[in-house]
Amino acid sequence: MLKGHILLLTISLSFVYGYKQDDIVDCGFYDEVEAQRNMRCGIHGFPIGFGKMHCQELQAKINGPGMTEQGKAWALSVLRCMVTNVKAISSTSNCADLSASALHHADCYFAEGKLCTIRLCPTNRYSISLLSWKRSVTWNESYKALTEANGRCPTDLYKTVNVGGTVRRYIPHSSGTTCA
Repeated sequence: MLKGHILLLTISLSFVYGYKQDDIVDCGFYDEVEAQRNMRCGIHGFPIGFGKMHCQELQAKINGPGMTEQGKAWALSVLRCMVTNVKAISSTSNCADLSASALHHADCYFAEGKLCTIRLCPTNRYSISLLSWKRSVTWNESYKALTEANGRCPTDLYKTVNVGGTVRRYIPHSSGTTCA
């Protein structure tokens, strides 16, 4: 009965925010990975402790008002990429093999350059910053992968300035930045 309510909620959110059911990545996929004989990583392991939680948080960004349409498309491509990468190694791997680097998180976040565009919009940057990056080693590794992906963009996201002998990082405001 609960599954029917979740499906109804997903369909309702999809209708309200304009996303079709085909656009939704099933975060229950990570439960299936955890259930595999070779995986049994536990609630703090990669499938449940990171994969499912990250999937649910990005789904909330996709279904909510906090990101632009381009930002939502980026989040969806990140989810699809991560699921594809887990599928590629989960049947022949174990918990120790699942890491941000092994699963190519930087490639997923870069999303063929989409990150370079969506990060210019302050609402997208803010929405991405609200993800819970500091929960565990896996989350920290994934944050480092996001930082690596940002470094692939042709323009710097951050500028630095020396203020009284202390180097400060800031994100400059660009008057030409539009949020589409």
